Amino acid sequence: MQNSKLKFAVSTVISVFAALAIFLVVLMIAQKNHHTFDLTKNKRFTLSPQSVQTVKELPHKVEALVFLLLDDIDGRQKAEELLNQYQQADPSKFSYKIVDPKLDPMQAKKYEVRMPGCVVFVGDNKRTSRAMSFEETQMTNALLNLSDLADKKVYFLQGHGEISAYETRTEQNMKGLPNMSQFRSDMATEGFTALDLNLGETKRIPEDAAVVVIPGPKTELLPAEAKLIEDWIAQGGRVLLTLEMETLNKYDAFLSKYGFQCPDELVIDEMAQLFGAEPVYSIALQYNQECSAVKDFNMQTLYRLARPVDITDKAPTGAKVIPLMLTGPNAMTLKLSTVMESKEVQVSEKDVVRRGSMPLAAAGTYPVADSAQAKDAKAAQNGQDGKDSEAPTKTKEGRVVVIGDSEFFCNDMYKAAGNRDLILNILNWLGENENRITIRAKDENSQPLILEDNVALRIKAFLIFALPLSVLILGFVNVRSRRRQV
Repeated sequence: MQNSKLKFAVSTVISVFAALAIFLVVLMIAQKNHHTFDLTKNKRFTLSPQSVQTVKELPHKVEALVFLLLDDIDGRQKAEELLNQYQQADPSKFSYKIVDPKLDPMQAKKYEVRMPGCVVFVGDNKRTSRAMSFEETQMTNALLNLSDLADKKVYFLQGHGEISAYETRTEQNMKGLPNMSQFRSDMATEGFTALDLNLGETKRIPEDAAVVVIPGPKTELLPAEAKLIEDWIAQGGRVLLTLEMETLNKYDAFLSKYGFQCPDELVIDEMAQLFGAEPVYSIALQYNQECSAVKDFNMQTLYRLARPVDITDKAPTGAKVIPLMLTGPNAMTLKLSTVMESKEVQVSEKDVVRRGSMPLAAAGTYPVADSAQAKDAKAAQNGQDGKDSEAPTKTKEGRVVVIGDSEFFCNDMYKAAGNRDLILNILNWLGENENRITIRAKDENSQPLILEDNVALRIKAFLIFALPLSVLILGFVNVRSRRRQV
């Protein structure tokens, strides 16, 4: 009898120690393998892949100095939750420290911090960048600014009735004309500086131009202006051309040289009615995965009075021209002249030109041989330097994007659907800021689990009464069975 009790006591002690050992092992594994699970619909507590990539590709170590008051509990928690994610992406590249500007005024003075809530990123090369709020968009853009040596210049062509990038012009505000002031403002956060360009005055494209934008021109380019732009593209320049109804066929010759064709047609999309919009609007539903500007882009974009952008076989040798986005299958095109002559858009079968999925934009890349290497290659072909004849010639490329509508990124429609993300992604692709593509603020709308009263009461009863009671019953049954065995 005593031996049985001794065995029972020993087995109990062993079981307790075994359970404790298992708990400690699990705890050690959890400490070394930290994983979190984000159950929100839009993954707002998880860094975007682009943010993770930004941290991993930092050219040097960066320390984030978070200036917050000691008693700002909520601010510290929010900052640490986000900055911990950046640190976990690559601890060897990123670290952070919380600084109270009152307790350490010298640090605040050194980095010219006048108010709490600022994050200063300091690189090993002593360059600094800052974010004014604890948002992933601002944090990642601040890190990208540390990597970039300088902002890139984007020149908006003027002098042909283009849409203005300003909101301050009183005549535009009075007439209700579209403008792109919101787009221009967001360009600064993407690392671009917007400037105006009048080729009639400058007679050349500035050397620091990263992209030239021609937004909705009404009149055609002068031959000398077209020649300047064509020569610039031939040297690796980047151009974004957006069209309007009034543009008509004035740019056919220019577009044809690069493999584009914009017929005198207007896209009408029945899909727009599902969004409560008139048929003059069109919805882009499909995006070409071959171009990183729209790869994995999964948001619908909205256009008004858009023209189709077709692809031709007249592109230069070595060029690659592809459609960027298309409507759904329920779209059609009407004769543009018919629409412009009438006060209302009326769909008549005799005016329908074609039906089906319509391309709303297209992009082309055009290889350009490096000038010095091109000379070497030419000399090798002439037999002047046989040693380097087998060396490959490195190439760069010009890029052109043509969109059949300009209003989709004007203020009225800029934040509709995915318009803002799309135009900024295209601009980043043209300016070779591809690591900034799709880095935007997440929608922080929560997705709470809402239960009916009776369901919530059942769950509460199970957790408070049923579960503990079942554990007690199982324990009692287990003890009774052990005593019977004894």
